[in-house]
Amino acid sequence: MTCQAPLALAQCGSTSIPPKNFFANSKKTNPQTKPTSTPGNMPKEAKKRGRRAEKKRKEEADKGQPKTIPQVLAPPEDPGHFYGGDDSREAGGEEDTQFYGLLNEEELEYFRKADEILELNQFGDKDESVLFIENVWKEANGKELKIANSQGCSRLLEKLILMSSPSQLKSLWQKFTGHFLNLAQHRFASHCCEMLFQRSVWIASKEMEDDYVDDTATDELFASMESLFLHMLNELEPQLKHLCTDRFASHIIRGLLLLLSGQTVSSSDLVQSRKKEKITLPSNVAPGPELTEKILVPQSLHDAAGRILAATTGSMSTEEIRSMAVHQIGSPTLQVLMQLEMGRSSRERKAKAASKEGTLLGKLTGISTEDEKSSESEPSSFFNNLLYDPVGSHLAEKIMVNAPKKEFKKLYKAFFKGRIGSLARNETAGFVVQRILEKLEKHMLEEALGEILPQVKGLIERSQVAVVKTLIDCCAKQGVEASGIAEVC
Repeated sequence: MTCQAPLALAQCGSTSIPPKNFFANSKKTNPQTKPTSTPGNMPKEAKKRGRRAEKKRKEEADKGQPKTIPQVLAPPEDPGHFYGGDDSREAGGEEDTQFYGLLNEEELEYFRKADEILELNQFGDKDESVLFIENVWKEANGKELKIANSQGCSRLLEKLILMSSPSQLKSLWQKFTGHFLNLAQHRFASHCCEMLFQRSVWIASKEMEDDYVDDTATDELFASMESLFLHMLNELEPQLKHLCTDRFASHIIRGLLLLLSGQTVSSSDLVQSRKKEKITLPSNVAPGPELTEKILVPQSLHDAAGRILAATTGSMSTEEIRSMAVHQIGSPTLQVLMQLEMGRSSRERKAKAASKEGTLLGKLTGISTEDEKSSESEPSSFFNNLLYDPVGSHLAEKIMVNAPKKEFKKLYKAFFKGRIGSLARNETAGFVVQRILEKLEKHMLEEALGEILPQVKGLIERSQVAVVKTLIDCCAKQGVEASGIAEVC
């Protein structure tokens, strides 16, 4: 491929769709190629359910008869940039979601080459790159759902979303409308939705400006990003409770909650999926402020975030919320819900505490924000156990970090005062202790120093120095005398 490839592809004739034989001389990808098993991902025996099947397996084991193990080829755990194999649901494992069909071999090869051209970034100028993207969108017309569900091409779609104009994004929104519930639960399409939401919320903010000029063609029906978001939320709202713990959709719900509240999501560990691959863009294309800065969103979207918060928490009992707190997928979503709840005004929090549903904070800790009398209520032992849980301790950290001043003091008095020294000894609870030390007032920090001081020597001997370091830093910041730490060591 020469440096003239981008221009050639952009100017590949007067037709609206570039010819698929443009890359005819390139090496084809075998669609039948499948990844092989690795020692870390061995095939598993296919078992049937039922008592008879179980009895038969036991009889075979007693007689020493060999068991037949089918050669199941598992997909790679962390897919590479492009995978030339079958793009069927087997790759994603979403057997219950709608199937939109597969891209054929020529289409896969076209989009693979298009992605390579974007990586090379040998465009002569901005107009040439814009023309190239327009032609790729023309080739993708009618195939957007297939591309989003494709293991090999979904990442190209994410790049196109980052580099597309508002009108091109709105066109993609229209193709996705009616399918968001299925796409959100798909291994690859969920990341395309996540990127689309992040880009589009910035456009919704821009449309609020009086001097905003829309780039939609005059012969096309104008639809605001605000209205597109609201239609999408109507699709997801009936299944929000399920989506919060779905292994693929949960990161979308977390991102949506933050985006609709006008908060940044680009660097949040709560939002991105653990298996999310970093999207590389051409060197002259930056993510821009829309992904890294807090923005002003339309009031209707802000209200929608409140409805999601109320609908999600109001439909769950105390037992369900506490179960979600230690759920590996649900806990990060609960952290975002807690962050938004505690970010509301004092009046809103008191009204919520007085309502029949109550607050998330009250259900998790037994501490209410309704009035001063509620501080006399008995704290819940569940929150104390949460401090020692590998999953739940992250939620406890988030609660203490985001708790308003009044609630923070109640929580500290109920769960940490007089116990912070023993909690610092525990490897898991120690992380929560560090976040608490960073928020303590001077007189409270002096008390905490006295409790932790007898544990310092043991912490250093066990190489648990993080709490000690945080304590020293906080004492220096607050002007608290901490020479006793050196004397103990």
